[in-house]
Amino acid sequence: MQWKVRPAGAVADHFVQTCSSTIRLFAKPLSTSAAFVLVYVLIYWLTDFLTYSDIRVSPWNPETGLTMAAGAHWGPWGALLATLARLCALTINKAVFIPTLDIPAAIVHTLVFALPIYAARRKKLLETSHQLRLVGTILVLGLLGSVFAAAFQVFLLSFVIGFQVEWILPTITTKAVGDFIGIVTVAPLFILPQHPARIVTLLAMRPFASMAALAIIGAVSYFVFALEAVDDFKFFYVI
Repeated sequence: MQWKVRPAGAVADHFVQTCSSTIRLFAKPLSTSAAFVLVYVLIYWLTDFLTYSDIRVSPWNPETGLTMAAGAHWGPWGALLATLARLCALTINKAVFIPTLDIPAAIVHTLVFALPIYAARRKKLLETSHQLRLVGTILVLGLLGSVFAAAFQVFLLSFVIGFQVEWILPTITTKAVGDFIGIVTVAPLFILPQHPARIVTLLAMRPFASMAALAIIGAVSYFVFALEAVDDFKFFYVI
C-alpha cells in the first residue's frame, strides 16, 4: 500500500483554509454572545440605581426580560450566557460578592426564565401566528418564574446570612413584581414576531381577551399600588 505525501505548501494551504472556515463558523455566534453579555451587564449597571438592596430588589429588572428572550432564541446556550452575564454583573455591581449566595441564585434565576420558554418553543407554542397566545405564554411563564426566583433567592439569603422574618414576604413580593415588569416590557420586543403594539388592535377584536387583559392590569395594579410591600416604588410606577 502506497501513501501519498502531500507537498508542504498544500498542507499549509489546507490548514489555513480549515482555520478560516472555523473562524467564520464561530465568529458570528461568538460576537453575538459577547454582545449579549455586554448589553446585559450594561443594562444591569444602568438600572442599579433603582435597587435598594444587594439582592436586586428593584421596581424594574429589564435584564430578566433579556434572559427570557435568550432562552427563547438560543435555548440552553442562552441560559448559560445569561448566567455568565448575571455573574459578571453581580461581580461588578455588588459591594460584596458572596459565592454561596450569588452563584446558586444566578443559576436558578436564569434557569427559571430561560428554560421554560425554551421548552415552550420546543412544544411549538411559540411557532404560531396567534399573537395573543404568545403573549399569554410569556405572561404565565414570566409570572411563575418571577415568584419562584424571588422566593428561592430570599429563602437562600435567609439560610446563608440570615433574614428578618417580617421582611420575607414583602421582599419576595417586591422582587417578583420587578422581575415580572421587566419581562412584560422587554421580552415581547424580542420574542413576538410582530410589533407588540399590534396587541392592542388584536384585543379590540376579541372581547374575552380584552376582559382578560383588564383583569391582568387590575391584578398588577393591586400589587403595585395596594400592597405596602412596594411602597418604595409606587412613584416610579406612576412615572
